[in-house]
Amino acid sequence: MSAVHNDQGNVQQNKPSRQLAGRAIPPHHGEGNQTTSKASHKSILVTVFLGFLVLAITASIAAYWLVHPSRIPKRPIEVHPPIVTTIKVGEPKAQPIISGFGHVEPIHQVMVNPEVTAMVKQVSAKLSPGNGVEKGDVLVQLDAREYQTALRKAEAALSIAKAEYQQAQGLKDKATKEFKFLGGDMTPAQRALERYEPQLKAAEAKLDEAKANVELAKLNVERTILVAPFSGVISHKQVEVGQRVTTQQSLFTIVDTHAFWVNAAIPADVLNWLSFGAEQGNNGSSVEVALTSGTVKAAVSQTNIRNGIVWQRLPALSADSRQVNILIKVNNPLGTKPVKGSVSEKQALTPLFINDFVALSIQGPALENVFTLPEGMLRDGNVVWLFDEKGRLKKQAVNVVYQQGQQVLVSGNLKPTDELISSHLSVAIEGMPLRREAEKQMTAQKNNTVSITPQQPSITTQQLSVPEQVKPLAGGKS
Repeated sequence: MSAVHNDQGNVQQNKPSRQLAGRAIPPHHGEGNQTTSKASHKSILVTVFLGFLVLAITASIAAYWLVHPSRIPKRPIEVHPPIVTTIKVGEPKAQPIISGFGHVEPIHQVMVNPEVTAMVKQVSAKLSPGNGVEKGDVLVQLDAREYQTALRKAEAALSIAKAEYQQAQGLKDKATKEFKFLGGDMTPAQRALERYEPQLKAAEAKLDEAKANVELAKLNVERTILVAPFSGVISHKQVEVGQRVTTQQSLFTIVDTHAFWVNAAIPADVLNWLSFGAEQGNNGSSVEVALTSGTVKAAVSQTNIRNGIVWQRLPALSADSRQVNILIKVNNPLGTKPVKGSVSEKQALTPLFINDFVALSIQGPALENVFTLPEGMLRDGNVVWLFDEKGRLKKQAVNVVYQQGQQVLVSGNLKPTDELISSHLSVAIEGMPLRREAEKQMTAQKNNTVSITPQQPSITTQQLSVPEQVKPLAGGKS
């Protein structure tokens, strides 16, 4: 082995090389390849071993978790029953209110025609549409001269008839006396008496005719003055001064305003609940009549309401609704009388006009063992939902006595203490748990209340040792 110095001065030892035939032979290449192959083989084995080891560990962990899954504690499912609002059924006493609509009609309305033909001489200032008149007020005067002349002629004819009658009566009386004086055998006297008897009857008939003509003439003179047949309001006027009118011509129309009819239609099955004033002497069922259109509503709602009574039933059914028509009598329709107990005694009711459309509330009789339910309590026609004593939903069938608008009257299978469920439930199952709205509010208040316990701060006191002498500060004096 020889040492060779390189450029850096380091000494390298060279491996001995074989000498062959005076030449240097380099080392054999087969030995290096064998060493490299062994190293590579060992590296592969290590890699495979590590891979299997990782797989084994992974499989072991997976198998462990499969055999021993994680035990997560199960939390109980909280059930929140639906929250509902309940209403007490109340006492079994009900009074049905029969609602309906009607229109106003006059009780008395007259078109006044003259009974004689004449020229209009005078028209009263009261004769104007909308004006009120009293019974007996003179409204139209006709020219009566023609009828006054006829009256005088009739009176003259009456005087003549009276004279003729007196003459015939005198002749009869004379013949009667002669007949009695001469005796019953006297044939001439008897004939004279019989002769004057027809003359007297004819004179008497003529006298009666003359009297009738005088009465007719007087009546015609009276007919030239047209008066109001009753107290009311003028609705139409068709007469002027100078106009010649006939008996076929209407001069004016007057409406009695002391009372109006309300013609209304109601279901036929409620007639047994009503009493009629025409049959029971003004003791008909009470009715409230409320204005709905055609008038200006007053500030006080009571001024729009009339009190009436059911008066009579009509024999025909309503053509459109097939209901029974009744007449309701309403006094003081124009509201000329003040409202009792109003703020102002001069405050008048809102007028109720003919052809007005009104709403009706007819008071029915008191019904025993019948409950009044609010609107919307009936489910599926005749079923109500109850909140039972266990806080569960109970479906109860009832008998519907009367139902109209917002009013429902039922009977049977209910108690005054039962609680009706007024809330809407998308799913309603018999026996499902429920909670009242009041219970929800109480729970919320309880949860929102925080219990605060006042605590006194803990203070630790220590004995402080104060030296008798305190050293003075630098530069100070003790």
